Amino acid sequence: MHKVNVSLNRYANYSKLKKLALMVVAHKSTTREIGSLRDAFEKFDVERSGTVTLDGFKEVVGHARHSEDEVQRIFKSIDLDGSGLIHYTEFLAATIEAHGVIVEERLAEAFDRIDVDDSGYICKEDLKEFLQHGFLGQDLTDHCVAEIIDECDFSGNGMVTYDEFLSLWDEHEEREISTSLRDDSLRILSDLNSLSFGFDSERRPSMVSSLNSIDT
Repeated sequence: MHKVNVSLNRYANYSKLKKLALMVVAHKSTTREIGSLRDAFEKFDVERSGTVTLDGFKEVVGHARHSEDEVQRIFKSIDLDGSGLIHYTEFLAATIEAHGVIVEERLAEAFDRIDVDDSGYICKEDLKEFLQHGFLGQDLTDHCVAEIIDECDFSGNGMVTYDEFLSLWDEHEEREISTSLRDDSLRILSDLNSLSFGFDSERRPSMVSSLNSIDT
């Protein structure tokens, strides 16, 4: 569950195009690939409605030392269709990276899905078509679509190439994800290690030292 919370925090800062791509990846994932995320979703679905409400989200995430404003910001970042609810696929998109780095094959599939006309790049027309007839069923204004493209159009030519799309998952960012997950795990283990558990503290082995001894 801790990795899920870390994934949610990171997802809130992703570009809109990256979130849409992760939604495609989540939609095409198998039950085995999703793993424990179904169980995590059920914990967030406190009202057993099949969706996650803001109140339910606050009840679960609020325990992770977030402010009220931060919880609402994360919730809205996951609610891509603006319905005021987090649907299952939206939740999967926000948490699927908790299982590890997404392989390029899956990213290529997502790119091809958003590149509606198979031109080899994502343009505004592709994005409008995808959003209107894809997962969200939204008809965004030209201005909104342009903003999504501009976030990832590093060459400034009004379209997103495959290389630009892949750069959203560059190696530097993936190393940051791994480091963040490891640092958070070490912090939790350090907190646990400070407890006596009824044993002599001088004789108790250090869990943090044990973790640091593992080759990564």
